[in-house]
Amino acid sequence: MPRYDAEVDSRVCTGARLCTAIAPMAFTFDEAMFASVVRGGPFADDEAVVHAAQTCPVEAITVTDADTGEHVAP
Repeated sequence: MPRYDAEVDSRVCTGARLCTAIAPMAFTFDEAMFASVVRGGPFADDEAVVHAAQTCPVEAITVTDADTGEHVAP
């Protein structure tokens, strides 16, 4: 079962909030209204984290396999 690590580049994030709608257990918004990871992971086989990264309109979220370091999304 894959485990994922997620990171948000706050310099790229535009605050669209799709990530928090798709994976609220993984993403939140900080006081500056930019996305951040609720916890860095790894997230156990959570496809919502991958879907959030794939849905981000500015590709501010990066998801990697926690065991191999392989790039998963976007």
